[in-house]
Amino acid sequence: MDKNETLIGVCRFCGQYNLYSDMEGTSEAERNERATRQCNCDEGKKYAEQLAFEEKRKKQREETLLRASIQIEELFGEGARKQNFPSLSENYLTIFNNMAALIYDDVILKCNIDVTGLVKATISTNAKGVLQIQRTDKIVGKLEV
Repeated sequence: MDKNETLIGVCRFCGQYNLYSDMEGTSEAERNERATRQCNCDEGKKYAEQLAFEEKRKKQREETLLRASIQIEELFGEGARKQNFPSLSENYLTIFNNMAALIYDDVILKCNIDVTGLVKATISTNAKGVLQIQRTDKIVGKLEV
């Protein structure tokens, strides 16, 4: 291909084409995708907005689940020792992170896991859709005389 050659991308909705000189080595499908995202037709604008919305949701999900993972580590992992709670194994932390993702994705509403009979994990969302992670430790003291 000649260095000065211009490549064409076509909007999939209206057929408007754009000329690109900076897309050397790209496929026709990639150029058409870029043309569609940049097109000013109503469908092209709607398509670009939908992609931006989905990208924002994906990023928000990743950030929320990262924060949840940090909180799970603080409540149940090594961070629990700082609060004088026993830490749980990595297997439990993995399960809790997976449950947080399922709840965030609206696959399940709430998760209660009774870990040892003394430690209980509850993961849910509040009315605002915020993930809530709770640790409940049951401390029982009993003496007989």
